[in-house]
Amino acid sequence: RPILVRAETRGGVTFRGDGQGAYGGLSFEDGAHHQTWDGFNFTNMAAEQTGIIEVGGYVPRRPPHHITVRNIRIESSTTGRATSMVGSSWDHGIYIAHAAGTGPHDLIFEDIYVDGRGGLASAVHFDHGDEVNPAASDVTVRRLTVVGTQQAIILWEPALHDITFDSVTIRDVLRFAIRYESIGASGITFANIT
Repeated sequence: RPILVRAETRGGVTFRGDGQGAYGGLSFEDGAHHQTWDGFNFTNMAAEQTGIIEVGGYVPRRPPHHITVRNIRIESSTTGRATSMVGSSWDHGIYIAHAAGTGPHDLIFEDIYVDGRGGLASAVHFDHGDEVNPAASDVTVRRLTVVGTQQAIILWEPALHDITFDSVTIRDVLRFAIRYESIGASGITFANIT
């Protein structure tokens, strides 16, 4: 059955890390599916070679799918190591990796705010994938606001397909608004980017 997890008041619930070492907020792995998370804040966490929100993972397992994340704020107290224009770009707001079989798919991110001034490399990063453990596909990101990351959006994996970014506002990034290094990708759409 589909599951809805929502704050009673949108933005009224904050997941707060301890400020010590790696500490992520949400991780959708190993077949997580048909979930909607709505209305949460994330503070005082460190994304170390991952994201405050992660889909898929470094060790490929069953694919997460039909996940919706909306009305989320990742605040500037979340940290990473991308503190300069050429600093390490390993730590992200949302990190979307690979998974076995079909790869992560049917993902929606709506009304997301990422303040990366604590050293996050990006608001949204796609990485990893091969024939056995594909990268993500069928992903929609709507109404994303990005402030102060090193790069706002990173498309890194060669096999990415069917990904849409619509209504994105980017400001005060250190290096790139969009870093597109996904050779052979298809069905990538950018619309209404400011």
